[in-house]
Amino acid sequence: MRSLMVSANYLDIRASRCALALKENGIEVDALTWRHPPQLRHAYRDITVDPLMGWEDVVRHIKKSTADIIHVHCELHGYWVAVAAREAAGDRPVICDIHDLNCARPHAIPEPYEVEGFDCGDAYIWVNELQRDYAYKWNMRAGDKPEVYLNNFVTSSAFIDKTPLPHLGGLVYAGGIAKRGELDSERDFSPIADLIGDAFHIYPGGEDPDYGVNHPQESRYPLYIQRLARHDWGLVGTPTPQTSWLQSMPTKTTEYFAAGIPVVVINVPTCDEFAERGMGVKIDDIRDIPKVLSLDPRPYRKAVMAQRSQFTVERIIGPVVDMYRGLV
Repeated sequence: MRSLMVSANYLDIRASRCALALKENGIEVDALTWRHPPQLRHAYRDITVDPLMGWEDVVRHIKKSTADIIHVHCELHGYWVAVAAREAAGDRPVICDIHDLNCARPHAIPEPYEVEGFDCGDAYIWVNELQRDYAYKWNMRAGDKPEVYLNNFVTSSAFIDKTPLPHLGGLVYAGGIAKRGELDSERDFSPIADLIGDAFHIYPGGEDPDYGVNHPQESRYPLYIQRLARHDWGLVGTPTPQTSWLQSMPTKTTEYFAAGIPVVVINVPTCDEFAERGMGVKIDDIRDIPKVLSLDPRPYRKAVMAQRSQFTVERIIGPVVDMYRGLV
């Protein structure tokens, strides 16, 4: 069996982890993308990159593909790809894998294809039930079509025990971030930097912010995990509650675990379990972060190392594999 994975812009780490886990279950995966996947390229049998693709190009590439299933990874402002995939797929099933919901981003530009693209799916993959329930409020419902859940867990191949890189300590945040005072942004972390100064380390997913200790973006995945391991704690969440974070599982969470470091969780209910397991600390106010940094991270690190193998994509890929087999 073969799948063709498609996403507007590029296939991100969530897509590549899924592809790798499917490959380990005997399902070959091809890629159709605007840019090369930045991580885990070995997960794909074949990668077609066309940086100038428009609607007709997507349709042409999908029609030419010999894949049995078209697996669309639905990102912000990328749901139109599902509509194009439905047009091109013929009698082949289309899976809509819901990475992100524009309707959950209150400051985002409206997504004209979100509902239409969603409706083009023959089956659906959600991150979790909270995400699904939120989408249902916006009339995105699977109805009697198959749906499964695939949480944003890391691949176990990323696990390390320790890093040879120098220890830096402090609190690290990995991912997209905004500049201080940026209007309508949910990712202004400057209040945290103001609290802990140079103990706040940032691996930005985009433009460098003007606070904290900034580190270069690292796209080489194994080295990225090694760099995270230099710190004592990994931050998951936002300084104030944000709709999209209240029903999502940030992919960085289990990447911190792969690096062997515990988490500081704020305003992300899906990650509270990890604090309850001793793999980190949950806080309700950023003013508690200095207290957390005064704790000895070693007991929390020990809990991470003992339990992290439970939270990998390989352990939860079964329902997706069964969905594939049921669709063909």
